[in-house]
Amino acid sequence: MKASTLFFALLFSVFSAVADEIVITAGNAGTSFTGHWEPAGGASAPYHGNQGYYTYVTGTTETYTFMTTLPEDTTYQVDVWNSCYGDRSNAVRHEIAGVDVVVADQDCSTDPYVGAWRTLGIYALSAGSSAVTISTEGSNNTYVGATAVRFVYPPTSTTPAPLPEPAPLPEPAPLPEPVPLPETDPTPAPPSVNTPMISEFSCSNVLNPIVGFTSNNSEALPSTGQRCDRYEAEVIDNTGNKTLHFNGMQGRFDGVQLSFPFEIIASEVGIAPVGSPTITHNHPTSAYMFAGVQVHALDFSSLNSAHVVVGQRGGTVNTIEGKHTRYGMSSVGDIGYNAVPSGRADIRVQGNADQTLTVSWRPAGTTEWMLYYDGGTPGSLPGPIPDWSGNIVWVGLITYAQDSDGLPFMGVVDRFEVVR
Repeated sequence: MKASTLFFALLFSVFSAVADEIVITAGNAGTSFTGHWEPAGGASAPYHGNQGYYTYVTGTTETYTFMTTLPEDTTYQVDVWNSCYGDRSNAVRHEIAGVDVVVADQDCSTDPYVGAWRTLGIYALSAGSSAVTISTEGSNNTYVGATAVRFVYPPTSTTPAPLPEPAPLPEPAPLPEPVPLPETDPTPAPPSVNTPMISEFSCSNVLNPIVGFTSNNSEALPSTGQRCDRYEAEVIDNTGNKTLHFNGMQGRFDGVQLSFPFEIIASEVGIAPVGSPTITHNHPTSAYMFAGVQVHALDFSSLNSAHVVVGQRGGTVNTIEGKHTRYGMSSVGDIGYNAVPSGRADIRVQGNADQTLTVSWRPAGTTEWMLYYDGGTPGSLPGPIPDWSGNIVWVGLITYAQDSDGLPFMGVVDRFEVVR
């Protein structure tokens, strides 16, 4: 049941400097949803770069749940973050741990907590699973958003008990004299996994298999190979969105294993009509079709990846899209309408020692690199960094479409280089 607000407000003011907290952010472990939620690429007040997710208010109730495991039986202050986007509801339902429901405002112009934590209440909760669910039920206006939730609680003890005096260690026994080993030839160091390579692809009038790459889910794009000094991947059939790279979907991938830090450059990347690789391909209304570079966790069943691709994003033609996918939740952005007028760009992806990615690009045929920028941090892709689950990842080429608008077309790449 809900605790006495006055008493526990005083309690949290006492512990505010040393309180513990659990924060769950949209798109990460502990989140799930019903219905259709999309990354809020235009949110104006993200939580540490996380712009959250949004859904349309329709006649169907859709929910977004933030779940965690509470460590102890105690009182918890439950807060929610509103990243804010235009036309959000003034009456958003929040169900807290199954014990209370709070209706809160998310409209940018009227919510005083935009870009800050809003306290939903203070509750006496038991250790174990607990959740906050945001719902469209009863909402007005166009959208409902979900960005982050936190549980704040006082520490178990503000004065830790003194540790017992350690027992004295016995005197160590003397080590035996080492026995000299026979002289041997030194074992050579293993070769680097990031051996520099350049794939310029072979010239032939027929589509030949590519060499030096590992393919995953190749049946999604069977007409893929090398022809006339370039990599070509023909998108003829997209039944069931089998070519799509989005959230849990994984189309065809052709690439190599690299370890952080690394650097690759893909040259002359773009999409073209089938059989006309030098022509720019656009759809007159709206289509989602791209070719470019993907970085994927070593386990292809893992829903953690990133990509930088050239093509058309809805009505935004000749653009570069960037995306992070963490645990199956994607955050997407692009550099804008007709930002690459020729429809061809060189892409550089640098995997840093801290496992972040720095992305830059340049119009094909030029020499000056520009940092990828979609309104966030220059050089960074939107959303939380994927969980690579180790230091080795797959890096390679993808071509994909959503639905059938714009088909047929092909993805083209003139050169793929592992710099380091």
